[in-house]
Amino acid sequence: MIRRMLAGLVVLLVLMTGSGRIGVGAPAPGDTITVAMQSDATALDPHRTNDGPSFLVINQIFETLLVRTARGLEPRLALSWRPVGDRTWEFKLRRGVKFHDGTPFNAEAVRFSIDRFINPQSRARAYFVLSMVEGAKVIADDTVQITTRFPFAALLNHLTHPSTSVISPTAVGRFGADFVRNPVGTGPFKFDSWVARDRITMVRNDDYWGGPPQIARVIMRPIPEASTQIVELESGGVDLIFNMPADSVARLDRNPRVTVYKEPSFSANYIGFHMERAPFTDVRVRRAVGHAVRVAGLITFFLKDLATPANGPLSPVVFGANPDLPGYEYDLDRARALLAEAGVRPGLRPRLVIFESAEWRRIAQAIQASLQPLGFQVEVDVVEFGTWLSRLDRGEFEMYGMRWGTVTLDADYTLYSLFHSSQAPNPNYSRYKNPEVDRLLDEGRAIADQGRREQIYRRAQTLIVRDAPMIFLYYPLSTYAVRSGIQHTTAPFSWINLELRKATVQR
Repeated sequence: MIRRMLAGLVVLLVLMTGSGRIGVGAPAPGDTITVAMQSDATALDPHRTNDGPSFLVINQIFETLLVRTARGLEPRLALSWRPVGDRTWEFKLRRGVKFHDGTPFNAEAVRFSIDRFINPQSRARAYFVLSMVEGAKVIADDTVQITTRFPFAALLNHLTHPSTSVISPTAVGRFGADFVRNPVGTGPFKFDSWVARDRITMVRNDDYWGGPPQIARVIMRPIPEASTQIVELESGGVDLIFNMPADSVARLDRNPRVTVYKEPSFSANYIGFHMERAPFTDVRVRRAVGHAVRVAGLITFFLKDLATPANGPLSPVVFGANPDLPGYEYDLDRARALLAEAGVRPGLRPRLVIFESAEWRRIAQAIQASLQPLGFQVEVDVVEFGTWLSRLDRGEFEMYGMRWGTVTLDADYTLYSLFHSSQAPNPNYSRYKNPEVDRLLDEGRAIADQGRREQIYRRAQTLIVRDAPMIFLYYPLSTYAVRSGIQHTTAPFSWINLELRKATVQR
C-alpha cells in the first residue's frame, strides 16, 4: 500500500512540476523550433569547416570534450582531466554515450577524431586549432591521453572549439568524403536533411546521454536579408533570429511577442588590408585609413550603441586582451599627412569585399564616406558568404570586412591564427608578417604561466596595432530575438553557441 501511495505521489509531482512529458503546462512534445541563419552552412563535417553558420548547426549534432561557459571550462564528453607531464593531458570520458548511428563513444573514437583532424591529408580548415598536437593515445576504454609537440598552455581551451568535435568512426568509414553531408555525432539532435540554401533539419536524439531534448525538431533556414528575418519572426515563420540590424532592435523590444537578448560577445569587427598589394604595402597608408574612420559616430548612428569601440583585435571578455592599447583616434589631418608622406595621390579605387549582411552594408557605406576626403573611391563588392570566404582564400581584394570571434576565449586562438606568418594566407588573410610578433606568439603558446602569457600577448597586440594589418572597429554585443513561448534557449558569447538542450516550446 505504502509503495502504491509513493508511486502515486511521484506521478502527482511530475504532473505538478511539468518535468514529465504530460501534464498541465508541460511543453507539447513534437514541437519544432525554426532558426534563421544569415547564410547557409558550408559543410557539416567539423573537420572541414571554420565558419559560423556551419558551427551553429554542428553544435547541435556534435560535441567536444570540454565546453567553455561564463563559469570557465566545464565537462562535456570528458568528465575530468589532468596533466601528465608538461606535454600530455589525460581525459576521463563519459560512459554509456553512443553516436547517433549506435557506435559507442569511447577513447578509440577520440583518438580517431584527433588523428583525422591533424592528418595533413584531411586538410582541416581549422587545422591551426590543433596544429600543435602530436597525437592521442588510448589508455582504457574511458581514458585517453593527448600529447602536444611542445607545452601548450591553451590546449584545454582549444578542445572546446567546435572543429574539434568527436565524430563517429563508423560513419566516416561508411560515408567517406560524403560525411560532410551525412554528419553523425553524439549531440542532442540528429541530422535529418539538408536542402541547399533552403533548410537544414535535425531531429531529437531520444538516446541523448543528458536526457532527450523536449523539442522534437530543429530547422535552420538561411535567410540573408535581415528585413525578411524580422518579418518572419514577427509573423511566426521563424522562432529565433540573430544579429539584428541595430535600428530594428528597439522595434523588436516593443513587440510583446518577442524577447530580445543583448549580451557581451567574444567577437570583434575589422577592416583588413591585403598587405602585399599597393597601396596597403605601406604602413602609413593603413594607418591613414585608421585615422580617417570616425568609429564613435559609426557606433552611435549605425549601431545604436550596441557595440563598444575596439582598440585591438581581442574583445575584453577574452583572456589576454590588452585594454591599454591606444587604437587610432579620428584625425583627418593626420591621415592626410600620412598619405602625403607615403606619396599617395587621390584617385585610388581599392576593392572592399564583404559578405551579404545589413550590418556590413552599412559599415561599408561608412568606410566609403570616411575615405572620400582622402581621395579614395572605395568599390564595395557584396557577395554571398561562401563566395566571400573563397575570395579571401584567393586574395581577391585590397580590403575586406570581417567579424572574427575568439571562440576559445584565449588570446592564442585569434592572435596566432590571424597574425602569425605561418598562417598566411588562410586565415592570416592580410598576409601579415612580423618576426617579433611570430616570436612572441610562439612563446605565448609554449609556457604555462598565465601571468607571463598575458604580458606576452599584450606586447604582441601593441606591435600588431602599430603595424595596422587591420583597422579594429568595434566589439559588438551579441543580440538575438526569440518569439514568446520559446524558453530556455541560451547563446553564450555568440550566436554560434546556441544551446537548445533544455529549450521548450509552448505555442
